[in-house]
Amino acid sequence: MILPHMSFEKHFQVVNGKRLAYIDEGRGDAIILLHGNPTSSYLWRNVIPELMRFGRVIAPDLIGQGDSEKLATSDGPGRYTFDVVYEYLAELLSELDADQNVVLVGHDWGSALG
Repeated sequence: MILPHMSFEKHFQVVNGKRLAYIDEGRGDAIILLHGNPTSSYLWRNVIPELMRFGRVIAPDLIGQGDSEKLATSDGPGRYTFDVVYEYLAELLSELDADQNVVLVGHDWGSALG
């Protein structure tokens, strides 16, 4: 069934001084869902219920997107480089203890981050 709304609670974690939003559902080894640019974890709303039977599903809102905090505009238009976004993502997954033995599913820019 196609869901018009997000039926999962978003959690928040402060990473490098910025608040990142993410969905964390299920148990077991992590299945990380990485959205593209410019979307959010909302993209995965219909996929999450199907994957929960296979493990813990984590779908973050990448820094600056969705409900995650934005970087300062004073940093200029190049502030969302691959390296910067990867740094926030890697730290979030480490803090969630989801940086080992994972399955990565990526869309658009999210696939490059994996």
